[in-house]
Amino acid sequence: MKNTETKIIHNWWELNALKYQEIYKISTDEIYYGSYTPSESKLKLLGDVAGKDIVELGCGAGQAAIVLNKKGARCTAVDFSSAQLKYGRYLNFYEKTDVQFIEDDIQHLISLESHSFDTAVSIFALQYVENLLGCFKQVYRILRPGGEFVLV
Repeated sequence: MKNTETKIIHNWWELNALKYQEIYKISTDEIYYGSYTPSESKLKLLGDVAGKDIVELGCGAGQAAIVLNKKGARCTAVDFSSAQLKYGRYLNFYEKTDVQFIEDDIQHLISLESHSFDTAVSIFALQYVENLLGCFKQVYRILRPGGEFVLV
């Protein structure tokens, strides 16, 4: 059950997803961690991802997951906005990548199995999360022992 603030945020994303994608035109060739920040190729927060199982949490349209899939990772992209995910599925098709898109709330992650990922990455999504502790517990649950959580 979504609480009031989560419902408001969810509804905003449902209404504004396409406009957001049009304005920001997020790259599917490189991961950027924010405006005026170095890219993943400079920061190397994720390292070599080939062969890893990676989940992008609060993915929006999953552009980071698409980039990681192009680099050889098996990727799952999770967001609670069906409109963002619809756009992500379009990008996935257009980019000829193989990212699995899942509609779920990153505070709960009920659709993801325990110990199923090597890495979780979340880029500018946790400011929309009301229950950070619950979210962190779920990330811990879905990561394999020794897994990494890259949080920006």
